[in-house]
Amino acid sequence: MNIRIVLFVLGKLAQACGLALMIPFVVALFYGETSIAAFLVAIVISLLIGRLLMWQGHRPTDSLTVREGVAITALGWIMVTFLGMVPYAAGGYLSVLDGVFECISGLSGTGATVIDDIEAMPASLVLWRALTHWFGGLGIIVIFIAVFPQFGKGIVHMFNAESTGPRSDRALPRIKEMAKALFTVYVVFTVVSTVVFMLCGMSFLIAADHAFATIATGGFSPYNNSVAHFDSPVVECCLSFFMLISSANFGMYVAAWKKGCKVILGDTEFRVYLSIVAISTAAMALNLVLAQQWDGIEALRQAFFQSVSISSSTGFVSNDFEQWPVFSKFILLVLMFIGG
Repeated sequence: MNIRIVLFVLGKLAQACGLALMIPFVVALFYGETSIAAFLVAIVISLLIGRLLMWQGHRPTDSLTVREGVAITALGWIMVTFLGMVPYAAGGYLSVLDGVFECISGLSGTGATVIDDIEAMPASLVLWRALTHWFGGLGIIVIFIAVFPQFGKGIVHMFNAESTGPRSDRALPRIKEMAKALFTVYVVFTVVSTVVFMLCGMSFLIAADHAFATIATGGFSPYNNSVAHFDSPVVECCLSFFMLISSANFGMYVAAWKKGCKVILGDTEFRVYLSIVAISTAAMALNLVLAQQWDGIEALRQAFFQSVSISSSTGFVSNDFEQWPVFSKFILLVLMFIGG
């Protein structure tokens, strides 16, 4: 394994992280927030580390090997986690350990948090928190390949190392084409969902925060009580729709882009998933009506939203389901396993 090649590619990834940090930095400047210095420190550290790694490294002149591809992917995730933690720690908002936890929770799409009062955080930091979801949702390496596809045949190994499930046997042009197509669909879904959420009455930043968390199926919300903050059937319906489509294999949408919508209708996995959501919704709604005398429409509304949210692994909350009957909570538990 050529360590210098690994260092060079990691350097490019660190610089890409520095560029990504400029997005919330601009927001912090616009609102004059206290997080300006924290993001500036994070940007400088990312760019300097990137420059140093590239200086010590060597640009690939041939294909990356399997070992190099795996090393870049593994070390890249670790490096981006620590670079993404810097704004939390540099601004004094979280300790280093808590910052690492928050960042890796975002990048992995887990959605767990150590922040007690997210609404007290600067809008720029909340945006960065949501962005970690978005970058991790599709995969930082897949996005990296889509934006910087100049590393030869070795990107196949990077693609395989990050992707769960079967390995890809596609030729190099197909890998580059697939990464770009996946990224394009991902961006389109994000933009459309942001616009829809704004039409629901959200401000641009709040809509963007929810779009990043929804399309990545991560669940970070800028509100302490999550989606229950809105208490709006319209917002819940729109969120549910985007959670549903984001739960599916994005490769299916790439195929539908080229071959037509019949690909989506004919996808067995997606049809089974929709059936599971429908059956779970009906079962929980009936349970809520019979066991706790809920209104039928309200029971369907809450059961549907939580079915989609839990099965998609997003984790938005519109109601305190801890108070639901045991049967409904058992269904939610099963949906967690199926969705995961």
